[in-house]
Amino acid sequence: MIRRAILIHGGGPTAVLNASLAGLALELRRAGHWSLLGARFGFAGLLAEDFLDLDAPSETLLEQIALAPGSALGSSRHALDEAGYEQAVRILLQHGITTAFLNGGNGTMRAARHLAETAGGRLQVIGIPKTIDNDIPGTDHTPGYGSVARFFAHAVRDAGEDNRSLPSPVMVVETLGRDTGWVTAATALARHSPEDAPHLIYLPEQKVSLEAICNDVERVFRRLGRCVIAVCEGQRDENGHPFGADVQ
Repeated sequence: MIRRAILIHGGGPTAVLNASLAGLALELRRAGHWSLLGARFGFAGLLAEDFLDLDAPSETLLEQIALAPGSALGSSRHALDEAGYEQAVRILLQHGITTAFLNGGNGTMRAARHLAETAGGRLQVIGIPKTIDNDIPGTDHTPGYGSVARFFAHAVRDAGEDNRSLPSPVMVVETLGRDTGWVTAATALARHSPEDAPHLIYLPEQKVSLEAICNDVERVFRRLGRCVIAVCEGQRDENGHPFGADVQ
């Protein structure tokens, strides 16, 4: 008996989406007894019943897709309400789909749980993690994190060499990561000595006052005559407010 499945992408398009698509399609073929569809542009495509046959591409094409940037299926940030989830379940069952793979970050994983709850056991829902933020519980490191960690490690290292050659004297590098500090922490991976950038790293899990940051910068500047700071976009002050929230 052939089991019918569908792949739904969510969130920002990255090469990781394509690698997961190719990996899933190839593994289901090797397992046998599976047929795989893809929803074009995520939940928006699902509700429009806009599907692609992912059994059609050759293995060679899938291997090429795995290395391509963007998202071959497209993606979406289309948020479903209760009626939307009920419609999604109804469409999936009407097409004989018994398993839904949702590939994305923490928002998509929440959607996967909600879809499963709405289906009430009539549908198997499996989440495939994809996020540069590395903030999905239950994972060690998510696909996407390694790439962005490498990027920011190199970027801050190179910024530090510019700062060493022509002192700024203080340089601030804001990283991605939302409310988690994994990306910010990775900026230290290319550092070989205490004098290399970044000299200060602030993680959103730890609140910090502007006064404390200024004191830290002064300490580093007195020692080196320069300072490179790595800070997450979701950094909060001592009161738990995002930095810059009071800027109009």
